[in-house]
Amino acid sequence: MNSAIHLKKQAIRQSYLKPASPPHSFADKLLNDKNIKTKKIIQILLLGLLAYPLYAQQTEIKVSGKVTDVNNETLEGVTILLKSTIDSAYISGTITDTCGVFVLPKVKPDKYLLEFSMLGYKKQYLTIQTKESRPLPPVIMEEDAQLLSAVTITGMRKLMTMKPGTTTFDMDAMVLGSQGNVLDALRSLPGVMVNEDGSVILNGQTGIQVLVNGKSTYLSGDKLVNYLRSMPVSSIKNIDLITSPSAKYDAAGKTGLIDIRTQKVTVEGWTAQANTSYQQSADGKWNVGGRLTYQKNKLGLFLDYSHYQGKYKSTLDIFREYNLQNTASSPMMNINQNSRMKDRNQGDWARLGMNYDINDNFSFEVSTNGTLFNKRIPGSTDTYIQKSGSPVDSSLHTQSQTYTKQRAISGGLLLNYKNDKDQTADLSFDYLLHEHKQTLSMLNEMKNPEEQILNRDTLKGDMSSNIRMYSAQTNWSMPLPAKFKFYSGLKFTWVDLDNSALYANLMTGQWLPDNSLSNKYKYNENINAAYIQINGQVGKFNLEAGLRLEQTRISGTQYSPDINLKDSSYTDNYIHLFPTLTVQYNIPETDNSISFLYNKRIIRPNYGDLSPFNYIWDDYTRSTGNPDLKAELTDNIEFAYIHKKLYRATLFFSYTKAPIMQSIGIIEDNIAVVYPENF
Repeated sequence: MNSAIHLKKQAIRQSYLKPASPPHSFADKLLNDKNIKTKKIIQILLLGLLAYPLYAQQTEIKVSGKVTDVNNETLEGVTILLKSTIDSAYISGTITDTCGVFVLPKVKPDKYLLEFSMLGYKKQYLTIQTKESRPLPPVIMEEDAQLLSAVTITGMRKLMTMKPGTTTFDMDAMVLGSQGNVLDALRSLPGVMVNEDGSVILNGQTGIQVLVNGKSTYLSGDKLVNYLRSMPVSSIKNIDLITSPSAKYDAAGKTGLIDIRTQKVTVEGWTAQANTSYQQSADGKWNVGGRLTYQKNKLGLFLDYSHYQGKYKSTLDIFREYNLQNTASSPMMNINQNSRMKDRNQGDWARLGMNYDINDNFSFEVSTNGTLFNKRIPGSTDTYIQKSGSPVDSSLHTQSQTYTKQRAISGGLLLNYKNDKDQTADLSFDYLLHEHKQTLSMLNEMKNPEEQILNRDTLKGDMSSNIRMYSAQTNWSMPLPAKFKFYSGLKFTWVDLDNSALYANLMTGQWLPDNSLSNKYKYNENINAAYIQINGQVGKFNLEAGLRLEQTRISGTQYSPDINLKDSSYTDNYIHLFPTLTVQYNIPETDNSISFLYNKRIIRPNYGDLSPFNYIWDDYTRSTGNPDLKAELTDNIEFAYIHKKLYRATLFFSYTKAPIMQSIGIIEDNIAVVYPENF
């Protein structure tokens, strides 16, 4: 059968389990000690090749230009997105600087669509054909007549307010205030990008946490994206982009937070609102929703609902090169993979709540949210295997079908107190119950150059994940002499995670369990926090200083159905202090200010990265979690100049200890395993 390469499918052994033997790092357990130097070279090569936008041998160029208004005034903060002309898929993006200039580095020569957007201006589109690095013609943006009309009718209302470390966008004052979903609204804000994998980028910085009403969603990855996509923007009052959070916020989040504030009931009597939107690129996306409120005297009721449907395409091209026998004389082998997937999403979101003013001092609010989300992902992967410089020797064709269901319910109770001495206090209880189920079916066919089937195997998997979160929090504030104010608070959070993955192979017409791939994992986390903070004004200086203490206690247990592998467990307990400092100088007789900000933050591994489950792309590519991950610690420093409370120029520095990044390991039969690791 020619010189076909037979790479036998073998299960990934969970070598990072922790039996009674001496502990080793996850990477040491994944890679064999023998030939470690050669395998590390392969890892480095594969890591560079996996990021397929970088391995292409084409010349990379720079796209740059300038954006102005019709009066030739430069525009700062314009969001520029570089998209594919075929399906409008996102490729890269940036924002204009204080001079209205933008730069997109490392762009491959090709035909692209540039999208320019900014609050209060009409979107502009420009098709470009990149051949060499050169500035584009000036882009002129026109004011949005619809926005101007709305201002004429309802009165002047600020689209955004700016202060050191925080920019607040008023969704009621924006054109998109009653359209679309929260995910689209976030993507429309200057400097904000939310990718389909759940990663959030703010002003070019990653590791951004998303909050709702000042509280964590405790969701990450596609769970966070699905939640934001299901929530209608009509239910949102404003969105805060916080680059330097104060001590009252959780310390989680590498360089900042995005806080989504929901609408309150303010209009007497019944009000009803309906909205719908439709987007068309390569595929259509639409949502429909509404809001119903009732207010009488001290009682307010509200109901929000949204339904969403859409399709998304994704591609992944991987090229690998490796030494067949790890010897100088053995031939080099190439594996070229091309994956194509098309997501079909459908989601429903609803929120029901009540607020009541007990008297002049006390009030309370109770609410509950529900989310239903379904996603179907049909996919295909073609893998071609050959010796370097030789024709294709054999090929692997993979057809897969993934179906995901997510169900979540969350809510809370908030009790507020205030008095005429400017003293305030609040007490809240919150919960989240999230269920994630996923089924996978995969058919693999190995063929020779004549397209004759040499081998066929079928795999199926059933994965589930359950998250249960409960938290209690209290805050208190009081005025101090000399225009100062004191804040303090406590918070307690408990998170339980229960994951399972069961795989089976079709053998002689029967499904037989694959115990080497199957797994069960339980994780428990408890975070106890306390903070103090002082705000005040001294002459032309505004000061804010705080200190937050967080104790983190975690435990995890992994169970394996493979009798040759032992169950393992681990625990950890650590305490960190997180100082924050903001100093603002208000320049006399102007609306301008200069500020210095410092904060320390933490990034705990998300639950998906900790789960030691295998996601199988095909016989040669898999991804898994790493239960040995440690938290990142980041120090952030920011110098900012704010001009007339409308424009900001910022100098930002960040240092991260033990950052979490993706690594690649090679196991038996040259199977590549992608996993997260501290560096």
